[in-house]
Amino acid sequence: MALKISLTILIFFSISSFAKKLPELATKQDVANIRYLTKDGRFTYYQRRSGDLLLGTNFNVSEVIKGSMGTQYNITADPKSSWIIVSQIENYQRSFDPRLIGKVYRVQKGKNVAVELGQGVSPKVHLSGSWVSYYNPYTRIISIKSLENTQIGFNIQTSVKLNPFFYPDVEMIDEQNVFYTDMNEKGEAALIKFSRVDTKTKVTFKPKGTNRRLEICSGFGKMYLGAFPYQQLAGASEIWELDGDKGLTKPIYTSPLPDIGHMVCNHTEGKIFFSKAFKRGKSIRHDIYSLEVKDSKLEAISDLRYATSIINFDGLLLIPFQGKFLVPLDQQQAGAKETLSSDSEDKK
Repeated sequence: MALKISLTILIFFSISSFAKKLPELATKQDVANIRYLTKDGRFTYYQRRSGDLLLGTNFNVSEVIKGSMGTQYNITADPKSSWIIVSQIENYQRSFDPRLIGKVYRVQKGKNVAVELGQGVSPKVHLSGSWVSYYNPYTRIISIKSLENTQIGFNIQTSVKLNPFFYPDVEMIDEQNVFYTDMNEKGEAALIKFSRVDTKTKVTFKPKGTNRRLEICSGFGKMYLGAFPYQQLAGASEIWELDGDKGLTKPIYTSPLPDIGHMVCNHTEGKIFFSKAFKRGKSIRHDIYSLEVKDSKLEAISDLRYATSIINFDGLLLIPFQGKFLVPLDQQQAGAKETLSSDSEDKK
């Protein structure tokens, strides 16, 4: 069967034995170097082996940030925002320090001017991409800044001291209140609410035991909390609706198996995408599932057996897998602008 597809972002079918049913994202750049692309295909941010971050358009290439050999870049953004957040980590391949921090920059989408915001790890955008948070594991401080006016911001001091591998997850409720995850000296996780008005904190939720990782995600005016086990052989997985005033309000999902999570909540209204565990014989495998918030209906959107994460690239839902980006769902749902026409032809 021949399928003619007119796409701004080119997609073709992978010939991988596991991924043959999913289209593969193809670009002019090596996908291993791509750090961010817009869903209309106009702008691509990618890194060079030399350590530079570049912006590619139809016929032009410009330097965004200059770095040294071995520098690693990561980019995060909200599809609704005009800003992207770039983290630049030098000596990425040479350092074994789990607390290795980098510089955090603000860049306007489609532009090559980078403004340094500070130093930290795990940057995340909030409130439709108008604010950003990042974490310094040495000082244990969460920094939160406005992207429109970078002089406006505030800090949150976390309590975790003994675990260098722990990074708090952060979600802004509004400009005055923040949810974040923390861990005590016993290794017990908790969801904390911080008030910017009086700088007070309050424990909103604390799961039982130490084998629990809390993860917050948001989208379309809703927030969700996931609790997933650290160990792959113990502990249940759960997802709740999360309210800024009431805390946990509605249990949406529970499983006795150790899901990985990595939830995406800002792609399709009323749906959460995440990496879910399932049994295949005596082994536990993982694939990407969609979860309907209203009725807890689950649907597998990949059949890869080893799909551990999913990302939202400017409205394009992608599964990183074996050095490729695979596109689940149909192409309209994945966010690519396209027109489709098909001719059927059976091939022997």
